[in-house]
Amino acid sequence: MPSPSATKRPWVPKIDPQALALAMARKGYTQPALIRKCQELGVKVSSGNLHRTLHGKPGALGTSKLPAIAEALEVDVAELLTAFGKTVASENAGQPT
Repeated sequence: MPSPSATKRPWVPKIDPQALALAMARKGYTQPALIRKCQELGVKVSSGNLHRTLHGKPGALGTSKLPAIAEALEVDVAELLTAFGKTVASENAGQPT
């Protein structure tokens, strides 16, 4: 039988929908505008996945797209991963690296 740590899913950062919405508002971006900007940066973001992410659906938008989204919004990636007063570092505390 595998150990409990072997069956546990690895820690994956979560995009905070409120942080994403706030960053979009700061830039004055609508969802279509953010999608266009990401496409200009060479990253395809679907409107459905962006919508689901903004409504709190975990995993709707892959974290591989975060660097382009952060660049488009002119924010640090960590700003989009902050939730409920936790930073990525504090949320990841105790997790294997």
